[in-house]
Amino acid sequence: MYQTMKINNWILEVNTEETKKQYLKEWDLCDCLYCHNFYQATKSLAEAELQFFKQFGINPSKCNHISHFDSQENGLHLYIGCYHIVGKVSAETITIDGAIKIGNSLTACFSNDLEFVPDGFTKPVLQIDFELELPWVL
Repeated sequence: MYQTMKINNWILEVNTEETKKQYLKEWDLCDCLYCHNFYQATKSLAEAELQFFKQFGINPSKCNHISHFDSQENGLHLYIGCYHIVGKVSAETITIDGAIKIGNSLTACFSNDLEFVPDGFTKPVLQIDFELELPWVL
């Protein structure tokens, strides 16, 4: 069932339950050390970041597209990538510009420009592009 969500400048139509089902599927995930660190580190996200993902039905430790950048001045590692949700930007949205900051380490924005959507992902698909700073936990 679709529900309407307003997040900053976005009005979204999202099917959280169907998105949860998609994240239960088996996907090919990268097996490199940097990605393994991401998968493990996201299991300890701060509550604000965790709630951001949960409201859409996303399992944050199951990201199929991640890029890693070396440790920042603060000692955290920068990751960028994208998640997908079953949903779309509503027609009433005035603008879909700008990123939103969630908690201390997550910046995200919504996009209709889709990349790396897992095979068989239920349509319509909306992409969340993100930047996330995480500690090295391995």
